[in-house]
Amino acid sequence: MSDPRLRVIRTELDNLVSNLRGEVGEIITNWTMLRFLMGEERRLSSNDIAKDMRNQNLAFISILRHKMHDEIVARLSELANAKIGRLTFHFAAAKLKALDAEEESFRRFIECHRFDEKRNYDISHKELPEQWSEHKLISISYKTLLRGVARASALMKKIDRVALGPSAPYLWREMRKKRYEVMYPPSAAYLLVPYLRLSNEVRGKIILEEMAEDREVWSEMETKINGADVKLYVCKKWAGVFLGDRIMCLDQYPLQELSQITFDVPANIEEPPEAVKPILEQKVIKAKYRATEVTDERVVFVPVQKLHLLEQGAVTELCNFTVNFKGKLETRITEIATELVLTAELQHRESAIHRYQWRVKRKAELEEEDRKRKLEAERRERERLKRLEQARIDRLLKDAQAFEQARVIRGYVETIRLKHECSAPSTTECFERWSKWALAQADRIDPSLGDAFLKTMQDQDDGEPMKASSGV
Repeated sequence: MSDPRLRVIRTELDNLVSNLRGEVGEIITNWTMLRFLMGEERRLSSNDIAKDMRNQNLAFISILRHKMHDEIVARLSELANAKIGRLTFHFAAAKLKALDAEEESFRRFIECHRFDEKRNYDISHKELPEQWSEHKLISISYKTLLRGVARASALMKKIDRVALGPSAPYLWREMRKKRYEVMYPPSAAYLLVPYLRLSNEVRGKIILEEMAEDREVWSEMETKINGADVKLYVCKKWAGVFLGDRIMCLDQYPLQELSQITFDVPANIEEPPEAVKPILEQKVIKAKYRATEVTDERVVFVPVQKLHLLEQGAVTELCNFTVNFKGKLETRITEIATELVLTAELQHRESAIHRYQWRVKRKAELEEEDRKRKLEAERRERERLKRLEQARIDRLLKDAQAFEQARVIRGYVETIRLKHECSAPSTTECFERWSKWALAQADRIDPSLGDAFLKTMQDQDDGEPMKASSGV
């Protein structure tokens, strides 16, 4: 068997996520078919049970409904398996290194509501009990089934959000519109979710969200605007073009080539267009740069992404910057050494302060934990003594009850003896046998014989309660 870690590494992310999405799509399609069959079953049903049993169409629909219900149960059960190399949420979470808590929550839901047990007992991999009396009925309600489908769908959307990025929620909304446009096989429609067509407005929002997450969005492309050669920043994936003051999304995407852009310019312009007002206030920008030119005299830094997203959807273009090393390094040896010593001293002091603060904090935490442990031990001891005392009282009451029952039995036997001596002397042997048995039972439950009542004060350890005398 191959190493699961190697299987996770070697499996293509798109292959795993796409096919997992197709499996969830099969479940969603089966659920829509189940709803249709439930509606048809209600429509064909009547208040006459005998008539319904003779209705072959109703019987056919009912069989299909149960089959569809079991199909969804089995597929949800498979998705919840903690296996690598299968179409499971566990495999996807291991590949993405994310959503472990969500995957664990889904698995607990499936186990808690006995989806696995239902699949293995009634649907597939059937387990056969040894006796007829050991057969059991495992029922999963439609409401529970619906919750399972909803959880699987929600978890799949989170997986797509990690794998596809900000476009995932918009793509799933488009897929929801096509839920009842059935395609065969149903998984094919969900495999194509990343390729659904989105509107220009939605793609503009996705571009801004991807920029906010520091994803690589823009690249330079040469083109012509009204005949003039220019270089533009374009987003090829979503066919977005940055025009300085706005982002324009083209109708067709992804963008392979942009030959030219032509803007209609009015022949008579009474007033020049209003210039975009620059942002003059100071702003802090966090961006990634890479060093492209490194020499003894200077280092040139170029932004990874030229365009940077500001607040409220504004976009700015980042510039390159150069660090020049003025003067020879030898002339600054003393200054550099001094700075190094001072920096090392400051770091040492900060580290010593941090260690001292950590020790103080850790000591307080340990003292608090010790105090809580003592309080918890005292509480448990009080509860244990309370349970022991209550057990003694319970045993005392049971002994008193048994003593009263023994007295009643002896009185009953004596009463019967008196009546028997007066009325039926011929059955003396049978009576004597019965009376001996009855009195033996009274002696057995009587706690006053053999000092059995003293056992009331004998305590047992928790979890092994004493067996008190019981009445008849």
